[in-house]
Amino acid sequence: MLGIGDYVKKVLTNYARRYFGEDIVAISIWRPSYFDFYAPLRRRIKLAIILRGIDPDMFINLSDLNLDIQKLPDIDAQAEIFDISEFTTRFTEGFIPETYIVEYGQFVDGIDYYFELKKSGYRCSDSAVAETVDRAFIAYGMALNEILGKNINLVLENVAYSVGYSMIALYQHIKGAVPRSIWDAADTIPAKEKDVLINILSRLTGLINKEDLAEYLENVVTGASYPDELLISLLQDDFGRDLLILPYQILGICWERIFRKKIMTIENFFYKLIRELKDLPYSRLELRGTRPIPILRIRGPIMRSFELKH
Repeated sequence: MLGIGDYVKKVLTNYARRYFGEDIVAISIWRPSYFDFYAPLRRRIKLAIILRGIDPDMFINLSDLNLDIQKLPDIDAQAEIFDISEFTTRFTEGFIPETYIVEYGQFVDGIDYYFELKKSGYRCSDSAVAETVDRAFIAYGMALNEILGKNINLVLENVAYSVGYSMIALYQHIKGAVPRSIWDAADTIPAKEKDVLINILSRLTGLINKEDLAEYLENVVTGASYPDELLISLLQDDFGRDLLILPYQILGICWERIFRKKIMTIENFFYKLIRELKDLPYSRLELRGTRPIPILRIRGPIMRSFELKH
C-alpha cells in the first residue's frame, strides 16, 4: 500500500478542522487500496471525518470542503462525513467503508476512539455483505450508463468499482472480514471456481489498464448515437465485448456464491437490454443488486424495467 505523506495529512486535516471544528470526534485518512488493480485509482485518498452528529447544513460544508480539496495541486482526495453512532455500529457489523477506515486508515484525531474500535473488532453481517453486493451492481449499471454518454474513462472506473465490490462481498461472505485486495479475496474461493475467477480477473484487469484503451473505445463508438447502437458497437469489438461481459460474469459468480441463485445469462441480459433500448433517443440506466433478484430500470421517454431472472 502506498503511503500518505505528512504534508498531505496536515493539509487535509486543517481543511477538515476549518469546516467542522468542535463537532469532530475523529479523523482518519486512508486509501481504498482494494482498487489498486486499476492504475488511475492508486493515488486516490479519502478523508474520513467522524462527527458527534450530522444535521443537513453539514452537507453544505462537506460540499464546500470538497470543492476546496479539488483545487489542491497533485492531491486526488475526497472527504466524507460520518455520524459517530452510526459509524460505530456499521464498523462492528463489518460494513464498508467503515471497516477499511478503522483497519487500514492513518489516524489523525480521535486515536483512542479508533483503537477502541480495533480492539473490539468486527464481523461482517449478512446486511453488510448484501450492501456490498448492491454496490457492485450499482457500479456496473453506472458503467453501462456512462457508455450511453460516451464517457469511456468513467466506464473503466465504474467497471473497476464493480469488480472491487464484487470481490469484497465474496470475501465478506466467506471470511466474515474485508480483504486487502481482490487477489486476497480470490484466494478464498474453492479451487475449481478460483481458477475460473482468477482467469476472468486477470483478463479484465489487464484490459482496463491497457494504454490508450479509452481512446480506442471512443473511436469504436464514434458512429453510434442511439443507446442500443452504442452497446451493439462495443459488443462487436473484441475489447469492448470483454469490457461488458467479464465484469457481468464476476457479478454472476458473486450472486450465485452468496445467495445460491443464478442471475440472467450475459447473452439474455444484453439481448433484452438492447431490445428495450431500441429506438429510444436517450435513456438512463439504474441497476440494483438487491434480493430477491437484481433489477434494471431504464429511464427515458418510456420507463421500462426487467429483472435479471435466470
